[in-house]
Amino acid sequence: KIVADLANGATSETTVKALSHFGAEVFAMNQGEGIINEGVGSEHPELMQERVRERKADFGLAHDGDGDRVIFADAEGNCVHGDQVLGLLALDSKLEKSLKGNGLVATEHSNSGLGASLAKEGIDFFRSEVGDRNVSLLMKEKGCNLGGESSGHVVSSDYLPTGDGLFTGLRVAQAIARSQKSLRELARTITLWPSNAASFKVKEKVPVSEKPELAKALDEAGIRLENKGRILVRYSGTEPKIRLLVEGEDQKLVTEVFSLLSTSIEKIL
Repeated sequence: KIVADLANGATSETTVKALSHFGAEVFAMNQGEGIINEGVGSEHPELMQERVRERKADFGLAHDGDGDRVIFADAEGNCVHGDQVLGLLALDSKLEKSLKGNGLVATEHSNSGLGASLAKEGIDFFRSEVGDRNVSLLMKEKGCNLGGESSGHVVSSDYLPTGDGLFTGLRVAQAIARSQKSLRELARTITLWPSNAASFKVKEKVPVSEKPELAKALDEAGIRLENKGRILVRYSGTEPKIRLLVEGEDQKLVTEVFSLLSTSIEKIL
């Protein structure tokens, strides 16, 4: 049993037909009766999650309007993190001996816990810049056939050159059927690290290297995290903001480092 939120968009016909063809009982939502993406789909999964619980479905999925992304909810109606979806697909591919390049390509936004979880299973983890185009380019460079973004873009290059939400949904369903495990059980094989993230308004986008006080704070924070976490600082491409991400194995340390860097950014920028 699968709940499918079709976002009144491109997958309104295809997803139900495909899932039904392979034997699923599909409960469709937002199948073209409303405005594309308006309070529905992958950006608003709450109704899908509620319907999963109501229908006692095995899992739920929600597309975006043009159908290239998809997010999932487990049988309890809890959203599954996109990095866990990427990880479970990589593990499934390795078990089936179909993972090329012995690796997965994700972006700088993906949680480091994904890489750590895959490393335990002998799978390499590569990071590209944000954007499925950059993911695809690095996949070619590394000889990989699986990559994606935590936002729900998954590229399975043996079959398609770009992300496709329906195909990703079929791959997840296949992993569930093949393993005879629930989506929740499969997702739990990927342990994500604690992380804190925020955006801060800035007057101008001055390179961090030109702000010695901030550069020093970042260096000191990096030393505190050692090799058990990471810090990502980058300016928004569209807004006068700088984004900060701190993640690591230890929640207390992540919170402390994030607080210190947040104070420094607000003071200096």
